[in-house]
Amino acid sequence: MNSKKIMPDVSQHTQRVLDSSFGAFVKGDIDTAISLLDAATSEGDLMMNLHDSFSVGCMRASLAAMCGERTVAQYMADAAASHLHRPAVLYLEGVAAMAGGTNFQTASVKFEEAIRIDPHFILARLGLAAVCFYMGRYKNSFSHYRAVLETFGSSAPSIVRVGMGLCSYHLGRLEYAVKWLDRALEVDPNDATALLALLVISLNQRRMLKVVEVVQRLRTVLPDNAVVLLKVADLLYFRAVSEKRVKALSRTILRLLTSVRHVASAEESAIADYQEGRLLVALGELANARTLLESSMQVLPNLLAARIHYARLLLLSGRDMEAEQLLLRINAEHPNQKEVLQMLAAQASRLGLLGRALECSKLLTDSIAPGDIRSWSLAAWCARLNGDESKKLLGNLVRIHKEVGEPVTMNMLVNVASVNRDVEALQRILDSELGADFLSTPKLSVAHVPLVYNLALLLEKDDPERSRKLYIFLVKQHGHFRLPYIRLHVLARAAGRLREAVSWMVLVQQILPDEPHSIVSIAELYFRQKRFAVAMFILRSAEGRSLPVALALGSIYLWCGQQRDKDSRRFVEVARDRFAYVLRKDKGNVLAAHGLACCFGLVGEYDNCQSLLDRVGEVLPNCDYVRQNHEAHMANAKILSDCFKQAIDYLERDTRRTPLQSS
Repeated sequence: MNSKKIMPDVSQHTQRVLDSSFGAFVKGDIDTAISLLDAATSEGDLMMNLHDSFSVGCMRASLAAMCGERTVAQYMADAAASHLHRPAVLYLEGVAAMAGGTNFQTASVKFEEAIRIDPHFILARLGLAAVCFYMGRYKNSFSHYRAVLETFGSSAPSIVRVGMGLCSYHLGRLEYAVKWLDRALEVDPNDATALLALLVISLNQRRMLKVVEVVQRLRTVLPDNAVVLLKVADLLYFRAVSEKRVKALSRTILRLLTSVRHVASAEESAIADYQEGRLLVALGELANARTLLESSMQVLPNLLAARIHYARLLLLSGRDMEAEQLLLRINAEHPNQKEVLQMLAAQASRLGLLGRALECSKLLTDSIAPGDIRSWSLAAWCARLNGDESKKLLGNLVRIHKEVGEPVTMNMLVNVASVNRDVEALQRILDSELGADFLSTPKLSVAHVPLVYNLALLLEKDDPERSRKLYIFLVKQHGHFRLPYIRLHVLARAAGRLREAVSWMVLVQQILPDEPHSIVSIAELYFRQKRFAVAMFILRSAEGRSLPVALALGSIYLWCGQQRDKDSRRFVEVARDRFAYVLRKDKGNVLAAHGLACCFGLVGEYDNCQSLLDRVGEVLPNCDYVRQNHEAHMANAKILSDCFKQAIDYLERDTRRTPLQSS
């Protein structure tokens, strides 16, 4: 049906107003578009007939709806005498409800009523098709689009075929989706909407050659539309990241952004700089990324996405303090941004600030992103030193994976079984993956190494011999994986087989020269045998400045400083220097924090001592000495600070207190 048969032509003057207003709207100049229509309405009694008033009113009401106004009937008041007034107002009210993004049911009722009054009102039928699409009723949407196509035939607007293509896509009929979009492009080769829809489908089908072709056509069709080209680049980036194809698609994205800069305004160029900077961060080109992100923020200082990616760049560049300050500022100005909370949680956990990390991750999982797998994974990682919390979070992570239809990986099941110390569950996974006779397997895949290692770790207490066999199996299969050597050393030392314990560490050094943990373990054996000079010589001879060696040196010097000889003060200062060095390199190192607290206590700096012990108390360290003596050390710090009641509280919790402490 031709619209001219529904309503006579408008006057030439009104048509010029409509064309000028539409031209301003296309350029994004909404204010000018509205002012032109309002000016025409104000002089309507002199220049416009009923049809003119109806046309101007429809366009003015449409702009109002798209600007978020809920009531638009007042803009149609001058055309109340038209027989099309009632269905047109219903249609425009439906558009207004739909523009809000949430009132789809209201919009559906308005469009249906407009169609009931005028069955030939095609715009209302298209509106109903769009509402059904947004509500996920793709079959109903397809039916409405098909009804319009049957009415108009080859002269149907392109959005009809595009809509049918997108409905087919969401219904899983990819061949039909491509067919309808190709047909839309046959009718109009420059149909940007059809090209954008085809781009989305080609990306999901991973047809990268087709993606590149469609992008080139979009650049030709919309050479001056920087906004659409930026959206296309944005779409390509997120698809590249989700499919881990950033490098493969980077050239296409960069060419697109270069095209944008030729036609973009200063603000649009700044967005292009941000997008390219974001891409370069993903590619690891941090220096160039920094230049682009800073350029973007100079023009658009409040561009939140650019600030967030700049914070990520600072973290990746090792500028932790600057990154943390920026993230805290962003969080104060824009609270509860998912990406910001994720980075704050990860940073706090890495620095050993367990309380802050758990606070951020709990906010993510409880309210900000309760269904986000990444947030749950991060929360489980932040709680890795808190057994009960870790069990709960890993269980929820498995549940979320199942709810969203994501596969639960073997590694996730291994983590759940390990944190629950469920030997039987690990054994079932191992039997399922490798079979009962896996020890005779000629080649163990890298993916299964954590499974075997975690099972061996859990067996150490109740079945040390089987645990030993599993570790030896890992040593034979993956000789450069150092952890089994260390556990074999620990098992041999616990059984009193000191020669074997040393031999495992010597073997590690032969395979991995200057491996710090083996050096520390050998020095520790000599130290336990009270051969202090030999232990000190081994550690001081180690090349480089590795953290495990620095920690071990600090521990030995601290012990020497507690022997009350003439060099005690000097030994404590050296120990303090070593522990401080480790904390500068690894701010979350609990052992270094505990050692430094002991040094502060010995020299009378009780406030610093207590502050560090509070930090140690946030976590449950793996080191037996720290775990067993933390309460006693806190009590000592409280006594020296004259806080006797708090000291008693700590001593009462200490199951290993001495008779003197009990008294």
